[in-house]
Amino acid sequence: MPPPFEDEIRTWPRGLADIAKLIGAKEAMALGDAVGGVPIYIPKNPDALHSLTQHISLDALKALAKAYGGQTIVIPRGVHKNLKKVAILDSSGSRRTVALQLKCSERYVRKVINEVRPPDLFTVSKD
Repeated sequence: MPPPFEDEIRTWPRGLADIAKLIGAKEAMALGDAVGGVPIYIPKNPDALHSLTQHISLDALKALAKAYGGQTIVIPRGVHKNLKKVAILDSSGSRRTVALQLKCSERYVRKVINEVRPPDLFTVSKD
């Protein structure tokens, strides 16, 4: 069975999902965590000494070079946030319980739920 994040690539930022299709979800997540959100130059002919090999394999870097070599790209961030949204929506229990289980704020749980399911103004919350 694949790790949970591989099943949830559809919730990732589009650019990171595209990179995951090239190098795999685990390597894309590592790259996003390490250098996401800032411009990064992808060499045309990378070698094992390139700084990105501290975060991803040389094979993954070569796959990136094949697609983006010679370009400066921005690797998106936000994978964990989107995964947390899915986890919040899949959880049951009070907002407080969900927040404690997922290590986020109760306010964030409420925000995510309200984005998908706006509150019924005539229902009293049990939280």
